[in-house]
Amino acid sequence: MKFFQSIISLLGLLGLFFAELLGSIGSAVGSSSVTPPTNPEEIVVNPLARAVDEEEARELFENANVDGSSNPYGSLEVSDQNVEESLLEVGSVLSVAPTDFLPEGALLKIISISDQAGDTTLIVTGPATLTDIVEDSGGYQLPTPELVSFDLIPEPGVSITEPTVDYFSDGEVTATYQKGFELDENVDGVDIHVAGNIGIEAALGYEIKKFKLESFDVTATPFIESEFRIGTGQEVTVGWNRTLAEVEATHLFTVGHIPVRLITTGTLDLNLSAGAAGEFSYSPKVEVSHKAGLSYSDGSFTGINEPDLDVDGLGDINLKASAEAKAEIVPNLTSKFYGLVGIYAEVAGWVKLDATLTPLTVKCTASAGVTPEVGLEASVDLLGIDVSWEHAFLEEEFELFKLDDLCADKLPDPGVDPTPDLAGNGVVLQEGNATGSPEQWGFLDGLVENKPAWVLSTGNINDAVGLPGHFASTNLGNPGSDALSELSGGLTWDAASYQVTVVPTGTTLFIEYAFASEEYPEYVNSNYNDVMAIFVNGQNCAVVPETDEPISVNTVNHLTNTEYYIDNQFGAVGYNTAFDGLTKDLRCAVPVTPGVPVDVHIAIADTGDAVYDSAIALVEGGIYSE
Repeated sequence: MKFFQSIISLLGLLGLFFAELLGSIGSAVGSSSVTPPTNPEEIVVNPLARAVDEEEARELFENANVDGSSNPYGSLEVSDQNVEESLLEVGSVLSVAPTDFLPEGALLKIISISDQAGDTTLIVTGPATLTDIVEDSGGYQLPTPELVSFDLIPEPGVSITEPTVDYFSDGEVTATYQKGFELDENVDGVDIHVAGNIGIEAALGYEIKKFKLESFDVTATPFIESEFRIGTGQEVTVGWNRTLAEVEATHLFTVGHIPVRLITTGTLDLNLSAGAAGEFSYSPKVEVSHKAGLSYSDGSFTGINEPDLDVDGLGDINLKASAEAKAEIVPNLTSKFYGLVGIYAEVAGWVKLDATLTPLTVKCTASAGVTPEVGLEASVDLLGIDVSWEHAFLEEEFELFKLDDLCADKLPDPGVDPTPDLAGNGVVLQEGNATGSPEQWGFLDGLVENKPAWVLSTGNINDAVGLPGHFASTNLGNPGSDALSELSGGLTWDAASYQVTVVPTGTTLFIEYAFASEEYPEYVNSNYNDVMAIFVNGQNCAVVPETDEPISVNTVNHLTNTEYYIDNQFGAVGYNTAFDGLTKDLRCAVPVTPGVPVDVHIAIADTGDAVYDSAIALVEGGIYSE
């Protein structure tokens, strides 16, 4: 055995000598400005470097480590026959194919060989690097990657399909998806449909001069197309995270004449959160990619973190109630180039909907972006010197797309504009609009003494008229108002509002109104504190006179601020309403600038529950200026 090893070593040295000699001759006759060759055929390789297939790997390494494991690094006991058949000697470099007992394969070199008693040989191995394979690359080399395996192992409920589209970047087909996936599920009342495709690209480049690694680059790039459909027909709150599938991929690169592998493993995850006050649906589509890796040049490392996103259908929403939703498709992957390089990369490609439909606020915004997180490491074995490197890109959210004002064309026509009846002297009222349900408003007599009024109610307006013995209480199932919830200190329901732009000719804007409620008197000083507001340029002026307390059941009643209260339990003279209590005719006064438009929001809502109606009465001609 030692005789054969000596012959092989001699041949190796002769090959190395002639290779260096030819290299020197080429350098001597060439001009200093000649570009270094990049043809792989001109690469100078280690003649003792070779590939090891699965069968040979099993004979050499399975359970061969002296600790009883199949770890190919360290001290191994191998039969003399296998050593001779594999032509192993000191300086051999082996690229070992992945096996069931060695799933990541190995790249190793033989440090020493010694005879053992019996028919075994003790072999000591250690990690190898690119300079153990290639002695001189003849310039920068960028071997073509070959995807030799790609597996998408689904979790229960997820279907794996064949991809039907290509991956586009900058308008051109740049890659092919390897697998498709699909999931349909209902989570706590939210219908979820996710379908898409996934692929992974990889790249490896290097330059070696006289056994020294001059530059090195390695990246892994997952790219994913995903279509979401999220919807519900009820009030819900959901937070949901799950793994769709496990991902396993192997890219092969030929370095010199030796195959080396970048192996990627991890998961494809889906994160979802949704909250809705009623019916909504959302159907966006995203394409996300994430190039992550490291680069070494001129003696220093740099990290690579390049997420990208494209989105379609960002404004594809159907709303009948306030809703919030966020969906994320997340490849969470680790790519390893043996023990030399580790790339730990996660990126969330997300879409988000924020829709508020209340009497005071109509706002719908959709956005999309990425949230990448990357960790990188290079071991001391990569450069072959006592230098290692670690770097992390911390998780950070990047909003790349945003659409506002998505609700304007999607709201139902309220079918009413009370502006002509409310306009008094010294004002021009523009763009008046009521929101809520049509049964919540109308013109009535009986809520303001001897004056007709336009009335907003938290229930059916027809219940507001009549004798106090009639019970005015309707749960409409409509959303409340965040602004009124803040004023009342409790959750609100069945909100209704009137919004108008007022152009005054005077210096003071006046608004006449009255507040009435079925909560009187039983629920005074309780959590059932129905509330109203008149916002003039965002400031509530519907307050108890000479205070800043908003008008509500708890602030004006038979116990508090009684001078402004009318007890209607047995029918007050001059009134014709079913509400058991109401305020006197009140007036809101706000300084304004003549000719400058003023924004007015008038709103009311149930607080604490959605029953026991309340109403606000706006006196006919009661918006005026002086």
